[in-house]
Amino acid sequence: MRHSIGARLSRPIAQTKPGWDFDYEALGQFGSFGSANIRAWTVASETGYRFPTVPLQPRFSAKADISSGDDPRTNTLVRSIPCFRKGNYFGVLATAVLVP
Repeated sequence: MRHSIGARLSRPIAQTKPGWDFDYEALGQFGSFGSANIRAWTVASETGYRFPTVPLQPRFSAKADISSGDDPRTNTLVRSIPCFRKGNYFGVLATAVLVP
């Protein structure tokens, strides 16, 4: 049994005048799996700046993602599982982890 609580704060990409945009997400998970407790978390962020009045309308951005991970020395699962499984849910190189 895994429960997820999360929040998202975002601002859309600038369309008519130069401006900042962002997309921040945080997720905490708790529950149990067999005899193990679940205590997992993940944070994803992207911040960008777009120049829609410049030719080709460039946008520059920085992205940072972090997630908890399991420690085999404990009986607590801290690997975060995405709510909607997609290969690059929190990043281009991230992979979805399937747990039975």
